[in-house]
Amino acid sequence: MILFDSKEAKKQDRKGNLINDELFDLIEDAGISVIDDTLDCADLMFYGTDEDGKLTHTIGQELKTSPSDLISSVSDGRLLNQLPRMLEEYDVPTLVLIGQHIRVNFETGRVKRKARGGMDDSAWTYHHVNSTLTKFEAGGGIIREVPDLEHLAAYIISTYNFWHKTDHQTETWPVKRKKPLLTWTQMDNPLAELYERIPNVGQVWALELTELFPNVQNLMLMPAEALAKVSRPGKNGKVLRFGKSKAKKVFEFLHEDQLESDRAVGVEVY
Repeated sequence: MILFDSKEAKKQDRKGNLINDELFDLIEDAGISVIDDTLDCADLMFYGTDEDGKLTHTIGQELKTSPSDLISSVSDGRLLNQLPRMLEEYDVPTLVLIGQHIRVNFETGRVKRKARGGMDDSAWTYHHVNSTLTKFEAGGGIIREVPDLEHLAAYIISTYNFWHKTDHQTETWPVKRKKPLLTWTQMDNPLAELYERIPNVGQVWALELTELFPNVQNLMLMPAEALAKVSRPGKNGKVLRFGKSKAKKVFEFLHEDQLESDRAVGVEVY
């Protein structure tokens, strides 16, 4: 039995068809039942057997289309919330990327995303995206890539069958380490971690910005001039302002695509 998160199970396309119906059919055709449930994190989970054949291990899998859903989940902060929670929740946390490999524009260093007529640059550098994924792996997470729905079903079925073997050979490969290389400790607000990764912001200002801008869209709508006047209390009663230079960097980071278009036609952007 595989538990599939209810929100993911009820996703519809533009015509009102359930997106994951075909995936469920492929899994159930393999003799595995699929049940809608509410999961705290991950899109699906199931239990696996230990060396004694008891169902004690938890396996959680987060499914993301690549590059579209992967990049959007970086932009809105979902990924920085989901991955550390999976490391805490499951014995075998897995991120499954469905579709294309991550592609990079080596002139700009940015990850490409789908756009009308092809691909263009996202707002995120390859180093930023790769560092996030590497941190998940270092914490004990697994990342798999599959090209399409059929291969996704094959991966889920194979993984499920592996974890439901009546016995596991424990001496197949030597295990050199018993604990993660790194511990992924979340900030109290995952959005603050996202803001902290914007150039020149830093952790203190990131925490302050989460209070003023509870989602990225709010921050994007703030003009650079107004953002520069944002303040926080400093030492000895001083008032520290965000400042024009920092505000300009944030504005450019969040509006890079629009700024490039404006500059191309000679529009003054500040």
